Amino acid sequence: VEPDLTNASVFLAAGAATGGCVTVPGWPGSTLQPGARFLDVAERMGCTTTRSGEAVTLSGPGRLRGIDVDLHDASELTPVVAALAALAEGTTRITGIAHIRGHETDRLSALTTELRKLGVAVIEHHDGLEITGGSRERGGVELSRMRGPVELSSYADHRMVHFAAIVALDRPGTGVDDLACVSKTMPDFPRLWNQLVTT
Repeated sequence: VEPDLTNASVFLAAGAATGGCVTVPGWPGSTLQPGARFLDVAERMGCTTTRSGEAVTLSGPGRLRGIDVDLHDASELTPVVAALAALAEGTTRITGIAHIRGHETDRLSALTTELRKLGVAVIEHHDGLEITGGSRERGGVELSRMRGPVELSSYADHRMVHFAAIVALDRPGTGVDDLACVSKTMPDFPRLWNQLVTT
């Protein structure tokens, strides 16, 4: 049984968000899982990915860059990509994802609300999001320079917790109101995430 690559992408995204390096073991050489698309998305945003046997390592750049991406066939990646877009220089346009309005919550509306809590410029479209992050010259905001704690809402949606965890790497004091909802797909997420960011 293959590992859940969408869940694994959250950990790789930590490397992308911080300019660090994260290795995920057990990544299959060939798979039909849409979560595998994260590697391509991350590379387009400026990351480097390498394979060694069944392990994938992602190294983040000094600055992520905004991209245009259609995530219709990998829509579960949207919260992770949206979090990285908030940290990237320029504008990221995520399209083809109108159907995620019917997931655990309306994820387009939820992401729009939570990005705005962080001071990030976002436009919600019927099938996607346009997020401007990073560079102040282009209208965005560096999250780490914003002051004061922010509590993000999970909407009882495990993917929204993943979103919050990634942006919190750049924005100290960021919390989420319902960490326990990650138990739907990854009960050990809090422990694993804590180990990741403290090693």
